[in-house]
Amino acid sequence: MTTELRSPAEFHTLNTQTTNKTMKLAILICFSVLIYSVAAAEPRLAVCDPENNGVCTREYNPVCGEDNITYPTECILCMENKRRSQNIRIMQEGECKPFSLLLQPAYLPSKDIKGT
Repeated sequence: MTTELRSPAEFHTLNTQTTNKTMKLAILICFSVLIYSVAAAEPRLAVCDPENNGVCTREYNPVCGEDNITYPTECILCMENKRRSQNIRIMQEGECKPFSLLLQPAYLPSKDIKGT
């Protein structure tokens, strides 16, 4: 087995090719994470049991509604939707994060609004 000696120009070319491939892979990974995080932020409908007769279990399994209110369970959110005749969807599992309502695209001012 012989080892080839490479010229500095060949070494630089190989190093540049490896760096380019690594950067392309890093960009692809970042783009994939961005797409996943955007897709994961879509609100979903609460799954409601029509036969619960207004009774929910007492466990604490919070969900964050798109109204930025933390509901103790998905069942409680369903009951509140029924009581208020609304259809608040679930933004995320777990408690709402501070100011998350302000960061949602639906609540950002549109480009058509002109400043005074």
